[in-house]
Amino acid sequence: MEENSDMLKIKNQIEWVKGDMDGLTALVHMTLEGIRTDSVGIDEVENAVASLYQLAETITNKIGDINEELVV
Repeated sequence: MEENSDMLKIKNQIEWVKGDMDGLTALVHMTLEGIRTDSVGIDEVENAVASLYQLAETITNKIGDINEELVV
């Protein structure tokens, strides 16, 4: 029974990462669209890139955590 619980926990973690990836995709799209239409200034682009970086770090850390659980 514990194995099913572990698998469910990992499945949930993967779903959270997928949600983060969906957010990352949306943020990249918004940033590119703003640049393409020239409707954002450099400050907005800078803030968006900083957010992209932070979200990418979060996703990387979550994937690392999942990997550690799988290797046990």
